[in-house]
Amino acid sequence: MCKTSSDLKEEIVTDDDGAVFALIENGRMMVKVPNVKTYRIPEGVERIERLAFIGCRFETLHVPYTCRLDQVYGDDCPIFGSERIAGCVIEWDEPYSMQDTNTNSLCINDSEEVVEKDHVKYSHNMKRLLVATIGFDEDIYEVPDGVETICDMAFAICPRYLTLIIPRSVKVIGKNVFGSCGGKIKIR
Repeated sequence: MCKTSSDLKEEIVTDDDGAVFALIENGRMMVKVPNVKTYRIPEGVERIERLAFIGCRFETLHVPYTCRLDQVYGDDCPIFGSERIAGCVIEWDEPYSMQDTNTNSLCINDSEEVVEKDHVKYSHNMKRLLVATIGFDEDIYEVPDGVETICDMAFAICPRYLTLIIPRSVKVIGKNVFGSCGGKIKIR
């Protein structure tokens, strides 16, 4: 199941999905994330190696509560190797096991399926707006009723200034929602 290398100062472990971890004296570090559609970084991982995501193209990445990406800055911050994963990162603030008991959690992923509408990807239950895809070329976009979360960098590839019209159901708006051309949000 797991392969280890004991001739190094740190112990290297590989799981069945191909993820690589380093067990070092001050915690567990994610060294390489597998290139799969959906992946949950195991709870207990405290740090992510800077180049762990290079070459990955996935639709959903779950980051456990034990690994706080929002507290990592500068040269220690992981590099996401593709603009296609923008908006796909779900950071948990509770154990994964709480998914079954907390029905209001914005991190619940009812299905691994993704719905695409007007070149914009949504979670299967249409509660999370994940990311605009390459074909998105609007300057005004109206988010459907019922969406509760707009993920980080959701419209980062937008080629022009974007007016985003959102319903009152939106509770969370991620960081850096607009691309370099900018945009504004209107509540309907």
